[in-house]
Order: sequence, then structure tokens, then C-alpha cells
Amino acid sequence: MIVNSHPFQASGAAGDLFSHRQADHSCAVKNPSAKPDHAVRFSFRVENARHIEKAYGSGIIHEAVRQLHLLLDEMVGANGLVTLVGEGCLDLLIEDVGVLGAGPLVSACQAWLDSACSMVQRTTFGTSAGPVCLWLSGAWAIFPAGIATAPDAASATGVDGFRFTGDPVQDNAQWERQYCKDMAVAARVCGLMAPRNFDQSAEEWITLFWQAVRDPDDEKSVLYFEALARFVSAKNGERSPGTIIECLERIGFSRTFDEYVFDLVLAELERSPEPVIGVNVSAKSVAFDPWWEAVEQRLRSNPGVASRLVIEITETAALPSISLAAQFISRMRRLGCSNALDDFGVGFTSVQQLVALAPDIVKIDKFFMVRALRSARDVAVVVHLAGLARAAGATVIAEGIETSLQADIARRAQNDWQQGHIWGAATASRPWRTGCFRAGGW
Repeated sequence: MIVNSHPFQASGAAGDLFSHRQADHSCAVKNPSAKPDHAVRFSFRVENARHIEKAYGSGIIHEAVRQLHLLLDEMVGANGLVTLVGEGCLDLLIEDVGVLGAGPLVSACQAWLDSACSMVQRTTFGTSAGPVCLWLSGAWAIFPAGIATAPDAASATGVDGFRFTGDPVQDNAQWERQYCKDMAVAARVCGLMAPRNFDQSAEEWITLFWQAVRDPDDEKSVLYFEALARFVSAKNGERSPGTIIECLERIGFSRTFDEYVFDLVLAELERSPEPVIGVNVSAKSVAFDPWWEAVEQRLRSNPGVASRLVIEITETAALPSISLAAQFISRMRRLGCSNALDDFGVGFTSVQQLVALAPDIVKIDKFFMVRALRSARDVAVVVHLAGLARAAGATVIAEGIETSLQADIARRAQNDWQQGHIWGAATASRPWRTGCFRAGGW
């Protein structure tokens, strides 16, 4: 069975087609101008099918793909025919192309495919080994009606714009055990991201906490508030995602979580005209795809939001491409957004990336501020890192400031701003509503 689904909010008829209703999943609005003499074939592939087969066995991926088959069937109803064509591969033939929506057929096909892939990536599928998540990719082709099986007859083609960034399959038992653990985490997170209609009985949910980045010489001067995702339950209280992000990065689903949190932050900025807010994005998500293009359009139409948004790139995983990341930062900067390189000095950050990405802000990882309490040599490291960041033209933030001694070390190292418990713990309340802060700048 399909455990949950989180519909992708596409616009127009494509969005209607993916509105999941308990009784009827085929609710598309027909396009009266569509040509009846054309058909469209969508070809889908489960990119992590081999991963699931290796970790769980062939029976489990077969169960999950059968659930996917049923989901696609429900989505198109009598308007299309879904066929299993290979291991983790399905074809969908739609002859009544009006169900794809209004407008040019090529655009409708692309929007439909992108919406379908995004929606499946936020759905968990029930199996006898527990729920699993599937990363769906796809392609479309328009054919003259009646010859949709002849590849050379296609008049137009396209592919989805989402990249699968999961780690490759490894042939050892340790990898299999880790993958099963990571998948269990991903399935739980996807379940928490599913719409609950404000279900107060939910055992756990995701919310945002806020922590200020402050001027150490003027406590009321705030550069921005960082949005920190928290998992909250009545039993365990609130806790940081911690290693959950690394689990999602390993199996290729960190972008799904980033999308969810990013949407929460954009909604907050649209509601509240006062704060500047920073939001974390995994390095694996830093490349344009259909979802980022939708965000770009949203920010372009609201420059007042874009100018108050700081995108913090966290590098617990390696950047898939420095050039794609540089293009991403450049496009977001043109919209008015600021960009930060988080956790500088640890993980996968490097001087090469600092120079190539030219971020507006660099955040020195708290690891160095802890060590700075030990020796003069460790203090010198903090000074050196801050100097590198300033040389690259960035505003420098020292993270993890817990004591007055650390605050003094960071100040002497010429870190422009500081963040940590000494300046205020992360809180679920929105600090900007109190009016007890003054916007800073860089």
C-alpha cells in the first residue's frame, strides 16, 4: 500500500491531476485546444531500484514498483495506460492529451512529468520490509496518434530536470545495513512532511526554531535569524535533525527535505515583512532543477522577500559540481538573495570552493571555537580562517559562541558577527515580533 503521498503543488491542470483524493485520483481538466491526433508516452525509471534490491532483495523493489504502478494508474484513471516494461521501469501512454492541461502540448508534457516525479519523491510506499521511498525520473515524447511505439516518429521529446544524488551501490553487507537504516529515516521524514490537515494527534512533526546572528558589540543589532528545522514530539520534546540530514544525503533525498523547509521559510518571509532569515540547503541541492526554477519565479515576483533571504549552503556532503553551484549562487544573487557558506573549515569545504563560489557570508564552524579555548595555536587557526574569508570578500560569522571567552576570541579574530547560546538560544517564538532588535547589514 502507499503509506502517504505529498502532492506537488503544480499550477493549472497539471496540479489538479496530482491532487490526491481518497475516492478519485483522476481529476484533470481537459484542454479543449489539444490536438486529438497526437498521443504522449511517458517513460519512468526508479533511479534507486538497484539500491533497494541490493539492500532488501528483489522481492521488496517489486512490491514498491507495483505500488508505484497503482499510483500512476490512479493518477490518470481511464485517460492513460500504465505498463511495466522492465526492472524499475514503467511506460504511461496517454492518447487523450487534453488531460495534460491547457497551453502548448510541449509545455504541458514537461509540467506534467516534473510534477509526477516530484510528487513520487515525496511519497512512501509500503512493503513487507517497511515503507520505502522511490526516486523517479522520466522522459516524454509526443507521437502521431496510433504509432506511439515507434521511437523515430516522435515530434518532440523532453526529460525531467531532477538529479538523483544518492551514493552508488556497494557490494558489502555494511553498506546494505546502512542503506536500510537510512531508508527507514527517509521514510519517517517523508511521513512527517505529508499533509496532516492540522492533525493534533500526530506523534511527531517538523517545525522551525529561530536563532539570531548578532553584533558582539551591539546585542540588539541582528544580521539575520537562522531558521533551524526541529523534530518535535510530546514524548521527546524538540531535537535537531543531526545525522538525519546525512542519512538523507547518502540515499539521495536531502533535496526533498530542503524543499519542504525552504517552503516554510518563504511562507514566513511572505507573512512577516520585518526579518531577514537564513535557511540551510544541502550542498547536494545546490543546482537548478524545476523546483528551484519555481522558487526563482516566486522570488522574482516578490523582491522584498528575496532581499531578506540568506541561503546557507551546508557541506556535510560534497558539492556535486562547483560550476553548477557557482551558477546557482549567481542566479540567486541576481534575485537579491544573499548566500552563505556554512560550517567553513570542516566537512567538504575548501579554499578552492571559497574562491570559486565567492559567498557573501562565511560561517566559521563551531568546532574551531571549541578548540580555541585550548591553546594559542588553536586561536591562531580561528584568526587564519577568518582572514581567508575576509580575503575572499565575505562577511564572517563565528558559530557556536557559548562563553564570554569564546566571544572575546572571535572578536579579536575579527569575526564580524557571532552566533551561539551566549547571544540567545534557538527558540520556537519569532523574536522579531517583540521588536527588540535592530537590523544589521553587511
